[in-house]
Amino acid sequence: MIKLTKNAAVYVRSMVERKGSPHHLRVQHAFGGCSGLYYDVVFDKKKAKNDRVLATEGFKVFVDKGIKAREETIIDYIKTPNGPSLVSSNHKFRVNLWIHD
Repeated sequence: MIKLTKNAAVYVRSMVERKGSPHHLRVQHAFGGCSGLYYDVVFDKKKAKNDRVLATEGFKVFVDKGIKAREETIIDYIKTPNGPSLVSSNHKFRVNLWIHD
């Protein structure tokens, strides 16, 4: 199960409003290596054929069916020296989205 914190939802909602059209979050495979798999979180308008659709904090989240999120994953919004970011609380499900305004 993938969930957004309230802070993440507020930030994502502001990003969607700036885009001016309905966008949803997509979680997809990015790459893997010796230390495990990494995932991208991106904005998307359409559900792909192989997506599962989850709902959290008023958003649809499209998740590639190949991703086996057996443990709860909470995506949170943080501010870093490099800028705002969405990160996962689950070390086995490493999601990192650097948001460029």
